[in-house]
Amino acid sequence: AVFRPGTGDLLTANGDGVAGVRDWATGGVRGPAFRHRNGITAAAYSPDGRVLLTASDDRTVQAWDAAAGRRLGPPIVSPDWPIQL
Repeated sequence: AVFRPGTGDLLTANGDGVAGVRDWATGGVRGPAFRHRNGITAAAYSPDGRVLLTASDDRTVQAWDAAAGRRLGPPIVSPDWPIQL
């Protein structure tokens, strides 16, 4: 799990390939889901909270528009495993 800077948003992810944002205070869902084909193994926000990076068991790293939930370009395929952000 990782907090989005400057907000009460908490990103959680698990082995199903989906990461979701929750409100820390209420536990309610906030915003879109971020999806990979395989389990998400790591996640990190940019310092301003606008971009989210996720890494997956599918050996990809994906950059996302954190607010809109859309991909920012194609995924980056990593030759290294496991991926750490």
